[in-house]
Amino acid sequence: MVTLRIIFTILSAICLAALLPAGTFGGMPYFLACAGGAGVFFLLVLLCKRLQSKNEPQEQPRDFLNNDNTTPSNADCNKDKE
Repeated sequence: MVTLRIIFTILSAICLAALLPAGTFGGMPYFLACAGGAGVFFLLVLLCKRLQSKNEPQEQPRDFLNNDNTTPSNADCNKDKE
């Protein structure tokens, strides 16, 4: 999926770069074709991103209330100074 996202991003950028020359030399139909192509490739990038995030395992959220972290807290550090 990552490779497809990169390919679709490059194709979308090429379509965007070709927008002005195609519109200038080819007229409005070519301008709209390039704009439509850029939009379609951008939507494909988003679709691949959604499918990739759906297939990847989700990281479990950390429980900060019940963790047994070994680093001292500020209260522990201030206790040593007294």
